[in-house]
Amino acid sequence: MFICNITENINGDIIISDALNQTVIFVNKLGKFSVYYDDCDLFFPTGICTEALGHILVWDTKTDTMHLFAQDWEFLGTFDFGRSRSLMFSLCVDAENNLYMGHDTNKITVYKCLQ
Repeated sequence: MFICNITENINGDIIISDALNQTVIFVNKLGKFSVYYDDCDLFFPTGICTEALGHILVWDTKTDTMHLFAQDWEFLGTFDFGRSRSLMFSLCVDAENNLYMGHDTNKITVYKCLQ
């Protein structure tokens, strides 16, 4: 399995983005596999992170969209960022709710997340 990123949510659960198999894997805090998410052939999850409210953000490099999940892994929807000229591989949300997106061009894009 090719793992692009791994993160922990506020529940202590582990979330893994597996770009090679086009899936996101959710494992509960006891280490038991719980949920498997894919979006058919249109999904290439790379960056993954969580924010202060426990939402899980997964970047889909194939479509330049952000997939948003609740802390209990319920799928909430996607956000379209439009086509970029670079590949985005890293995500991070800081204490002030800023979303950092790391690109393969050594650039970082910063967005303010609204609650």
